[in-house]
Amino acid sequence: MFVQLLDDAFVITDPAGRTIKFIVATFAAFFIFVFTAFLLNAIENIKNDENAVSLIKKAWDEGK
Repeated sequence: MFVQLLDDAFVITDPAGRTIKFIVATFAAFFIFVFTAFLLNAIENIKNDENAVSLIKKAWDEGK
């Protein structure tokens, strides 16, 4: 039998654990989004800097 019927309803009596997990997940997501924004901005700045592009290209070519 795949379904089991219980006499009592399933009620979460202590939602504090779920609330703390939600708050931690929210802050973690915020910091990940901020880090991603800084990373994308840094990549864009490097692409616009001719000196940095030439150094990266030189290092890439020497590594092959």
